[in-house]
Amino acid sequence: MGFDLNTIEMRCHAETGVNFEILHPKTGKPIVDGDGKTLWINMSGSDASRIKSAVDERAAKREAEAKAAAAKNELVPLRTWQDNEDDMIEDLVLLTNGWSDNWVLDGKPFPFSKENAAILYRRFPEIAAQMTSRVTVRLNFLPTSASA
Repeated sequence: MGFDLNTIEMRCHAETGVNFEILHPKTGKPIVDGDGKTLWINMSGSDASRIKSAVDERAAKREAEAKAAAAKNELVPLRTWQDNEDDMIEDLVLLTNGWSDNWVLDGKPFPFSKENAAILYRRFPEIAAQMTSRVTVRLNFLPTSASA
């Protein structure tokens, strides 16, 4: 019998998402609450169709803006660091599917919503960096049943 390629197919998991524990920036260990439960975020991967569509739409919009500026003999404004950060956060929010129910911010429960995800990634760039590095590694979306 042949090898079933479905056992190494990662795109499905990239679409549905995987739970990633949040690591403490200093220790590298999972952050836990007072009850010993880890904080996690469920993220889709960079191969998810929705992120590819969003990136394509953003590129098309920029191309249209550049053509419109050229038609008026105007310069296209240079992209700033803030523009790039905004794109990164927008992409992370799009890929964020949810998180554990034990998040607290400023002493108040911090439930998952797309708006709260944007707040989280803006205020805590170290968490944004963790999620960025995880969603771009395809092996993170390898089915757990896959064997070497």
